[in-house]
Amino acid sequence: MQAADFKPTKLSLDSMTDHGVKVQVEGDFTMDASKVQKQSVRNLGRFGTWIAREAETGPTDVDVYLPEYGNVRIGTARIPGIKVSIRNGHTTHVSFFANVEPGSFEGIRNIASDWMKGNLDQIRIKGKASVPLKSGLIRLGSQNLEHSEVFQGKFCAGDVALVMQAC
Repeated sequence: MQAADFKPTKLSLDSMTDHGVKVQVEGDFTMDASKVQKQSVRNLGRFGTWIAREAETGPTDVDVYLPEYGNVRIGTARIPGIKVSIRNGHTTHVSFFANVEPGSFEGIRNIASDWMKGNLDQIRIKGKASVPLKSGLIRLGSQNLEHSEVFQGKFCAGDVALVMQAC
């Protein structure tokens, strides 16, 4: 897991659903063995991924939290299964649609209030998921993942209306 790297390249709203929104996510997945600290684990991983070549996730629910707002769950993204190359240095471009359903309305209201007041210079989101993995016909169990991202910039209400003015 230390070698896995996903860099998002595009996030777009596709449509509204009965329970939330459907978004399209695109990005590049790469395995980078140099990120693995222990040399023995790195060498064993290179050999194993050279044999397996590809890995596939099953459908996964990712819970999204706001750590600065009391770790409130603001939503859940339902992500389909994805197949990627796991050979060292190979990059797989992935594109998928995810259904996102809102979580705590209280948490969403608090962040929306800060955003409308212009008090939001950055926001940190944390995602948690239990991801089922397999390679070919071999099931590899589930991997618990947790990742945080910080989005910086001046967020203001005018951004929603695509008004190109300073707040």
